[in-house]
Amino acid sequence: MGAAVSAAQNDFLLTSEGLDRYLAYQKQMVQLYSRLIKQAGQSKSPARDAQLRRGGERQAELEKLAVEQERARAQSGLSLEELRRVEQIIREVIGKRIYGLAVPEEDSVQRMEEMKAKLPPQLQQETAKSIAEIRISQDAVKRLAAERAKYGNASVDLVLSREPELTQSWKETMMLFANAAKK
Repeated sequence: MGAAVSAAQNDFLLTSEGLDRYLAYQKQMVQLYSRLIKQAGQSKSPARDAQLRRGGERQAELEKLAVEQERARAQSGLSLEELRRVEQIIREVIGKRIYGLAVPEEDSVQRMEEMKAKLPPQLQQETAKSIAEIRISQDAVKRLAAERAKYGNASVDLVLSREPELTQSWKETMMLFANAAKK
């Protein structure tokens, strides 16, 4: 298997093969959850809910879900620990990139700089502090320094090399559960 634990550093090294396996697993999970959400939506009736509670069918459905999740994980070739570590890296790197989009763009910072020059001295200091904080945030999102320190440059760079695909997968999963919560 390509995702391996380095004995020397006791760190997890994400490989292209491991990432491919994760993406195949994730695709299966999206399909599984989508199917289950559709089934749950179709069976919403007081009589069906009472039947599920009486017959212990809900427990059986949860057990079936666990079996299907385990089957998908086994098919991926990832161990439980590898899957957990890959998910953690992706969640932190892609999550920061997605939520980091809320950090103002450089052109907005430039406009703030121009506006600062027109402000009274006291407000210039406060604005300069705000601009400095924004630049720190921009740098953190771009460089992913904390994630690189935690997971290594190679793992972070590999995730970034597949960023569009991983971001799409992330968004599909989030939308699936967001839409299910609305129902």
